[in-house]
Amino acid sequence: MVKEAIYTNVYGFSSVLFVKILPLFKQMLFKAGYRVKQIISIFRVKGRGEKMKKDQTEINQIQYAQQHLANERTYLAWVRTAIAIVGVGFLATSLHFTIGNIRNAWVDVLSIILGIFSGILGIIVIYITNRNYKNKEQGIMNGKFQPSSAHINLLSILMIIFILLIINYFMFILWA
Repeated sequence: MVKEAIYTNVYGFSSVLFVKILPLFKQMLFKAGYRVKQIISIFRVKGRGEKMKKDQTEINQIQYAQQHLANERTYLAWVRTAIAIVGVGFLATSLHFTIGNIRNAWVDVLSIILGIFSGILGIIVIYITNRNYKNKEQGIMNGKFQPSSAHINLLSILMIIFILLIINYFMFILWA
């Protein structure tokens, strides 16, 4: 009690708790892989001679790093989507010609169109995603945000066409 009263600072916080908790906090952050010096400097109280501008740039660097990583995760998610689209088209086409009991010219043509369209759609998705990734990267660096509604609309229309091709394929199989 007496020692806590001695260590109490002007702001009313108990420095004993701060001195005991801060090393544990630093150790937890170090084990988690964070850069302790940058994170602690953000929360540090500034003296009269220190500039706030340095810490603001550190905050901006951390914030920009998070935005770049989010941009990369979005890009990789779209690449996985493109791989899945191509895989579905390949699977439908290969299963039709290997297992297909029903031989109909229309169903064969539709199966080939489905496979080709899924490959083209996968390429378009990767191209649009790459372009969108580069635009977002420049936007992050310039501090500007532009939503990508045109890319989303185009990909949505192409996915609707792809799904309609799959539905038509199954309808032809059922009726043939």
